[in-house]
Amino acid sequence: NSMLADNAVDHDELANRFANVITHTGTGSLSIECDDASTFLITGNVATATYTFNDMKQNQVVDLVLSGTLSSAAITFAGGTGLGTTTFNKVGSTDLSTSGTNHISMICVKESDGSSIVNYTVNTYTSDTTP
Repeated sequence: NSMLADNAVDHDELANRFANVITHTGTGSLSIECDDASTFLITGNVATATYTFNDMKQNQVVDLVLSGTLSSAAITFAGGTGLGTTTFNKVGSTDLSTSGTNHISMICVKESDGSSIVNYTVNTYTSDTTP
């Protein structure tokens, strides 16, 4: 496996962390298993929740799509397995909207069991074919 032919790697050969989508329908806190998927569709009642990120790798992008009940949403992020003490930095000034659907995009900019850094953005979204 020291050499790959041009166009030899396709979507089917990618690890789950780059290819899968997981839907969460439960209420409250979640363990976000970043080695199992890159996109997490959260359709349940978010309520007061801690989202703990496990096995996130440096440069990995993880997307959270929140389309469930958000009227009482109060989310806290935490670093879990593989991240240790984690600093989460919000990029931009947009906060989670409890009256709309939200997309949170995260990137791990430093991965370390001692101290990790994850930057994220939050935006609402609507269906629109005219950007």
